Amino acid sequence: MQSFIRICWVWTLIVCAPAHASVSAQTCQAAAKGNDHTAAAACFEELLTRASNRGDLYYQLGLLYRDMGKSREAAARFELAIDAGFRNLGVRFNLISAYFASHQSAAGLENAQQLISEAPKSAEIMLRLGRLLFQHLYYRDALNAFQSASALAPDGFEPRFYLALTHFLLKQYTEAIRVLSQRHFDFTNVEAVNLLAASYAGTRDFAKGSELLQTVIAGNPHSPHAYLNLALMRLEEGRAEDARGLLDQFRRLGPQREAKVFYAVERNSCAELAAEIREDTKVQRSQDMANFYWDLASQVQDRYHFASAVELLRLARRYEGNSERLLRAGGRSCLNLAPQGAEAMWLLMQAAEADPSQPEAWYLLGRAQLRQGDSEKALDALHRAMSIHATGEYALSLGKALANKGSGSEAIAAFEQAVKLAPSNAEAQFELGRALSQSSETDEARLHLMKAIELEPDFYEAYYVLGRICLRHGEREQSEKYLALFERTKRAVMQQSIVGAGYVSEGRRP
Repeated sequence: MQSFIRICWVWTLIVCAPAHASVSAQTCQAAAKGNDHTAAAACFEELLTRASNRGDLYYQLGLLYRDMGKSREAAARFELAIDAGFRNLGVRFNLISAYFASHQSAAGLENAQQLISEAPKSAEIMLRLGRLLFQHLYYRDALNAFQSASALAPDGFEPRFYLALTHFLLKQYTEAIRVLSQRHFDFTNVEAVNLLAASYAGTRDFAKGSELLQTVIAGNPHSPHAYLNLALMRLEEGRAEDARGLLDQFRRLGPQREAKVFYAVERNSCAELAAEIREDTKVQRSQDMANFYWDLASQVQDRYHFASAVELLRLARRYEGNSERLLRAGGRSCLNLAPQGAEAMWLLMQAAEADPSQPEAWYLLGRAQLRQGDSEKALDALHRAMSIHATGEYALSLGKALANKGSGSEAIAAFEQAVKLAPSNAEAQFELGRALSQSSETDEARLHLMKAIELEPDFYEAYYVLGRICLRHGEREQSEKYLALFERTKRAVMQQSIVGAGYVSEGRRP
């Protein structure tokens, strides 16, 4: 599709453009082909001052800005291309992509939904649009795009696979099984078999899921996927020794970069982990094995599979004992699984005591104590974290704790420190702006709130506070604009599927 569109640009320039514009456009294209994107962009900008109705040129300029990583500039040029009548599927898809890349989710989602509703007869565009929505956590809208792509290309594997995967992530396991099984199933496709097996396990049919994965292992013993997914199923069933044997086979395959984990453990074993630590159960020291399980646990934790991480940390503990990093990782996962749970607090306290010089344990402990409403202890823990290693993230949480306690001026000072340490942190800018808005410093508050929006256009709370400031100053029309943006942006962000609990990580969802 992209190569076809590029051919069309050349044809348009040669056949339709005036002679003087054609030469200039060719000069700009030559600069672009020579990878001098800055010069090419300047060339197109100059040309468009004399040919502002040329949608095709705006489109090419938008692609240049996209390739330069300037997504907002790209989106603006794609908008101008469409306004000038250049409205093919390529420019519309690239506009949506640029909106999402520049964190303008409301505009991206609205345009994507409009395009899906028009039901274009291009399986490729629907697949690409679905993947874009999927990437930005709009699973339900991605589902509509994948359904359209699958209907247009019923024999295509990729649309059907993504359709099933989206059903799976939405916990619609029966639908995922139906999609994968509705045509002749290719048992040689290892990823598809792993997804099908994980879908059966999601319906609690572990026997069927295990059977499929054991077939994969027997037929393709060097494929890493099945060992991992089957091991996680065994952990779900409480069969730790079987899981350990499978993971040992996985380890013997050597370093793996493409292993796909579909199944995610659901049972919360934080109480079991805490009990094993309290009882100081027997440890068979092996740093290599400990690191192997630790690395696996860290990877699944980074993907918000906190229950899976806890199970893997229990295996790591057999070879490492009650180390600070294990206690801290366990506390982090348990905090996300049950923010009010006693195990998370206890594990983080143990981590801080195990090595008081590590700031993250104190930081996480402070976050946990703040969640439980204990501001005094939270402040003590967060001050400890800051005294060891001052970061914008830590200062931000300290400011929140101070604001929660009612110490407004101290909170502002902490937020100012957060902005100084991490000026590109949109949440730090927002919190400082919000705190200042409650004082007489409303002009400065506006600057920080606008900076938060500049850094993160999806930060809908900033629009709300700006709207309230404008209302207090009698700027009713501007207030209504900000509050409308608040509602529109919040609606778009709220339609994203929740991947993790989000109680630990600072900042916004990707």
